[in-house]
Amino acid sequence: MQKILFLGLFVSSSLSTRFFNHDEIQKLECFPDIGGGLKAELWPNVVSCVFHRKGFTDDKGEFKIDVLKQKLSKFQDDKYLVNEIAELCVDKHDFTMTAAMKSALCLNKHAPWFSPYQD
Repeated sequence: MQKILFLGLFVSSSLSTRFFNHDEIQKLECFPDIGGGLKAELWPNVVSCVFHRKGFTDDKGEFKIDVLKQKLSKFQDDKYLVNEIAELCVDKHDFTMTAAMKSALCLNKHAPWFSPYQD
């Protein structure tokens, strides 16, 4: 469920800035040869790869909530961002795409470290 949760967050965040192209996918070093566009079934793998590379997940693919909270602590003045993301992380059973998209918009504005294109 965590991966589905973050898939919505990641996809809405990524697509609101720019689309992946083939060269950008190859930079992730997950998919050595993907032709054309990305098929929907590949998104979970892309998400997993990006989050693992950035240290948000362990080797088993489980999210390191403490790492995410540490990143979010830089934005304590933005209560909306911190609360929204904390709820998405912790309350996995009450997830809505609307909440994910709102959070993604906040992340794009306030958290450039979340971008899949930055290390």
